[in-house]
Amino acid sequence: MAADQGKERKEIVMSVAAEATVIRRMLDEGHISQVDTEGHVREICGPCPDDGVSAPVYRLSRAGRRIIEVVLRCPSCGHDFAVAPEAMHLR
Repeated sequence: MAADQGKERKEIVMSVAAEATVIRRMLDEGHISQVDTEGHVREICGPCPDDGVSAPVYRLSRAGRRIIEVVLRCPSCGHDFAVAPEAMHLR
């Protein structure tokens, strides 16, 4: 058996309010992804209003450096939609 077998994988869990704050900061800084403390790239995504599937960023609009609108595309149904930063999450 490997020495690390049986160990639980450490996951970083953020509260919804903390995650919304991080996402707002990312958008203000012009980013749609970030590297977490474990070295994993986490990107902004949101739930499709039609089927709830997590959808990645498809298109964005900027004002200077800031991202002012994010359009997501559902990989399941192909629907394009925009959601408020509060509805977005990091994956």
